[in-house]
Amino acid sequence: MHFTEVIDKLNKIDVDNCTEDQIRGLFREYGKAGFLRANYFPPASEENLPNLLIRATVYNSKEETINSVSRIQYPPDSKNTKYQRASTPDRAMFYGTLHKDYESESGIEAMKICFQETFKNYDQLLESADSVVFSLWNVEKPLRLYAVFSEEDFLKNDSAMEEINEAYNELLNSDNEEIKQKTQLLLNYIVGRFSIPVDQNENDYKPSALISQLIIDTLDLSGIEIDGLIFKSTKSKNQDFNVAVRPTSCDKKLRCIKAIDCSLQPDKKVICKARYRINKANNMFELEPTLDNFVLQLD
Repeated sequence: MHFTEVIDKLNKIDVDNCTEDQIRGLFREYGKAGFLRANYFPPASEENLPNLLIRATVYNSKEETINSVSRIQYPPDSKNTKYQRASTPDRAMFYGTLHKDYESESGIEAMKICFQETFKNYDQLLESADSVVFSLWNVEKPLRLYAVFSEEDFLKNDSAMEEINEAYNELLNSDNEEIKQKTQLLLNYIVGRFSIPVDQNENDYKPSALISQLIIDTLDLSGIEIDGLIFKSTKSKNQDFNVAVRPTSCDKKLRCIKAIDCSLQPDKKVICKARYRINKANNMFELEPTLDNFVLQLD
């Protein structure tokens, strides 16, 4: 089967009734394609902007108390029950929004994007949760991410795309035209799946979730270091990116440095209840005495 036919079959597949093996089979029929790996490093000096990640974790304060990092990283098995963009019910991922600045105003915007990328139906969310923890994570070791962007995205001349464009230029320098075509065609397909809004039919993510995990496995078998995926935010007007990081890489390469515990209000207001720093020795929350009037107004 020609690789364009495989993509056509994937586009037409019945996501509600197809099996995981059917999707895996089509991916294997697609054959060899290239990959784009963007590299995100810890800052070389204090003058350089850090690579940070913001994550949102909702919970019900009547049922549990969150006081450690273990609950706010990748979800435990009991919470990981659905297909998501790059994860399956049996393979969780750490999802977050890339943030390159400690400055408060841009941080608030990144928190808003992170929340909206993760949860769509606010009123429905309130039926099961009343709180959210926003956590700030520092990239401690080089993070190697499979870049999921369309050709149009790669052609944009934007400073935020620097690491992404470096990966894209490596592909363009390849002499194998078929590999370049297959790589971009596969990326366009995954981009289309990733752009589907959250909180709709979870099976819409079944193909991209399985293919993402197969890509990680394939690169692992090839001896290529890969920590997850990076993709464009669908909720931001700016060049904001989301990441999906595999649990082992989260444990080894990311460190949570701050957390803000907030209450979810019926009028789509998120109000700060407490701020915490993270004890590096035991990953437990330590209450910070200062508390401002932080309010996040969602659209």
